[in-house]
Amino acid sequence: MNTRNWYYEQAGQQKGPVSEATLRGLLADEVIPPSTLVWREGMANWQPAAEVLEAPLAANIKPPPLPLKEPVKPAIHGIKKTPVILVVIFTVITAGIYCPCWFLTRRASLNSLKAREKLGNGVFIFAIVVFSVSLLLSFISGGLEGLGEAHNDMEFIAMSKGVDAVAGMISLVAGIPLLVQCFKVRRMLREHFTEHLGRHVPFSGVALFFFQIFYLQYKINQL
Repeated sequence: MNTRNWYYEQAGQQKGPVSEATLRGLLADEVIPPSTLVWREGMANWQPAAEVLEAPLAANIKPPPLPLKEPVKPAIHGIKKTPVILVVIFTVITAGIYCPCWFLTRRASLNSLKAREKLGNGVFIFAIVVFSVSLLLSFISGGLEGLGEAHNDMEFIAMSKGVDAVAGMISLVAGIPLLVQCFKVRRMLREHFTEHLGRHVPFSGVALFFFQIFYLQYKINQL
């Protein structure tokens, strides 16, 4: 009886032939786990050692190739790619309301990145409400200015300027948190691509400060 008739898989490589005693020793010493695939003559396929080790020995015949493993494909980010010019147009025609919407529509994809920080949604909903109020105040300001010019009434014009100033101030209140979120997204992208994928993705802090989501979208389009 040939004692060197067991083959086993380790780290994706075929090992053996070895005797049953050797194979048992490897299992006992925890060099290989009981789930290790093994094969001997008479077996149709590779099976876990724990299931077939008690089977009788047979002649030492070369085993079939190890079952192929599917190659691990690199993760591809699912962050929405949009032409920057469209982001600019949407932001202008919505009077800034599109800015928090940009984050919300990409929030799930950004949060799926391997990064410690995650995006919430409270700050973006708040920004949508504030920008909507600011837009409403801008319409009111325009109406008051039109009335003032139509009736040559400086009081209406003064009220228009006051309402317009308030609209600008509350827009600033929403704009600052969004700027903070832009830098948060930059940190998330850096951590995912640099630390986990080993891919250096440079980000300009100055460009991000001035162009915010437009610059983020530009960088995302390049990834």
